[in-house]
Amino acid sequence: MGVHRALSLISANILVTAGVVVGVTSQAYAQDQVTVPTTPGETVTATWEGTVLPGANPDSECAADDAGANVHQVDIAVPDGAYDTVAVLATATVSYDGSNDLIVTIIRPDGSSVSGDSGFVDADESTSISNPEAGAYQIVACMFAGATPQDYTGTLTLKASELPAPAPEACDAPGKPLRFAEPSYVDTNRAGGEPSVQTHPDGTLLYAAHAGTTHFFAPEAGDEDSSAFAENYRGQVYAWHSEDGGATWNFVDRTLPPDGVAGSGFSDPDFAIDAAGNVYLTEINLVNVAASRSTDSGRSYELRNFSAQTLTDRQWTTAGPENVLFIVGNASEGGTFPTDPVGNNGHTIYRSTDGGKTFSEGVADAGGLGDIKFDDRSGTLYEAHFSAGALRMAAFRQALDPDVTTALTPEVATIAEGVDMLSHWPAIDVDSQGNLYIAWDEGGDGSRAAGIWYSHSTDGGRTWAAPARVDSTDSTDIWPWIAVGSPGRVAVSWFGNDNQLPNHDAEQAGEDDPWHVYVAQTLTGLGCRESTSAGFRVSRVTPEPFHVGTVCQGGTICQAELIDRRLGDYFTIDIDARGAVVLAYSDTRQGGAVALPAFGRQTGGSSFLRGRPVGVPPR
Repeated sequence: MGVHRALSLISANILVTAGVVVGVTSQAYAQDQVTVPTTPGETVTATWEGTVLPGANPDSECAADDAGANVHQVDIAVPDGAYDTVAVLATATVSYDGSNDLIVTIIRPDGSSVSGDSGFVDADESTSISNPEAGAYQIVACMFAGATPQDYTGTLTLKASELPAPAPEACDAPGKPLRFAEPSYVDTNRAGGEPSVQTHPDGTLLYAAHAGTTHFFAPEAGDEDSSAFAENYRGQVYAWHSEDGGATWNFVDRTLPPDGVAGSGFSDPDFAIDAAGNVYLTEINLVNVAASRSTDSGRSYELRNFSAQTLTDRQWTTAGPENVLFIVGNASEGGTFPTDPVGNNGHTIYRSTDGGKTFSEGVADAGGLGDIKFDDRSGTLYEAHFSAGALRMAAFRQALDPDVTTALTPEVATIAEGVDMLSHWPAIDVDSQGNLYIAWDEGGDGSRAAGIWYSHSTDGGRTWAAPARVDSTDSTDIWPWIAVGSPGRVAVSWFGNDNQLPNHDAEQAGEDDPWHVYVAQTLTGLGCRESTSAGFRVSRVTPEPFHVGTVCQGGTICQAELIDRRLGDYFTIDIDARGAVVLAYSDTRQGGAVALPAFGRQTGGSSFLRGRPVGVPPR
């Protein structure tokens, strides 16, 4: 991958505003003809060259008549009965080298479309559909933003695979529905986008949230509730801790040098806790990713490395033995200071063995997506990978090897093919016995229906159970997160709209479309005697909508498009020391230009810790 869009958006907007695109027209079609393969493992590919002319498409989708778009038509023939014997995934990809930011769109014969846009400059783009019907398809490449012509190589690859086995009948769902306390605010004076909650081994709850800078919603700026955002802003993510299960929260004052200027990082808060109980909190300013450490269960923090990563976006962390910290991020010619400060591009992984003070040189980690987890039992680091419709698990089985290249080279196994990832990333977790769990959302253009999906592995991620549907309606559900208590006791949470939105696109929600927080519980997350398919019971956490209207899915560009970005890109859940699921999410009910940090906690129903009723503290 290349430079993340957030790092180049200002210059791109200047170029577009300056009128670079004036007078540019779309280009003539070229054409190929292909026939879908009918033997599992067979692949058919059409390849072409094209040039995209300067233009701008801030909605991250190409139309055939867009200014500067390059269109290649592929006529697909489908033999009679082909899809009775194989499943076919059609993937369109545009590959290029340059300083522009491209999008790829497949337009079906009926005019509907799917698009791929990673949000990176100088990054290949791809999008997929399953079992394409016969007819003429337009593969369109266009600019998200770019001021110079861009040559590219286009491919349409049709890959045949075995028909998926029929989903086994699900195990019984737990008998006791979950009950929740009235949701509360962690803080009413500070912003709370994309919050993170984690349970410390001593029972302390940790909470951190985005400071609101890139989650600012201009149409609400005049609301009097917006004033607290500016009054409390410090250029750092906000952190709190609770010693009473979330009934009250204590703000952690982390004023770090240099005083009076932008601090260590306003965005993307992420916790990690090592085997000794040290807490790590990372945050980004785009130019840097800062790492801080707490040795007192999150009551105070020491800045360990202001530039744990440089020129990097969307970091995730996890910790292993004492002082061992792993971190990934999307580098844009960046790295880590002082070891390897520049020159890394795309998704990169690093390791620290001194508590986040310094990190190893970066190791390329193409395809990595979402949070990472460390299994103390086996010494294995895990990360989901996703590309061309394939969801996989990367297992770094020698993560503690002294040689960092050996340590950070993974073994990769497939979880599911034909995945149409609706949101930004999947969520994973690992239990005390080394079992792995994953949840993701589907948009409906792949091999599965739109909704929330789940799988698990009992052999360290080498093989996976058939995907199981978690939610049960056709309404639009996004942003799943997962947390595990005792083996097999799993919580999956998501944001759900009351309605089925067009193309399940949260950015197309109406101004009155309501959003709720949901949690699904299974006590058979590892299957049961009759089936490998977990049975889930779904409960609604929020008694009233925590948000109405659009939800941004496209990053910082949403602010320019007046799409509501106050919620950020994700929310999180965890299991507390008393066996209850706890939730950190953003809430916009109060109005104002930023969301507030909200907290939810289970008060009844089946516990996520075997043998411990909800609410009973550990001895």
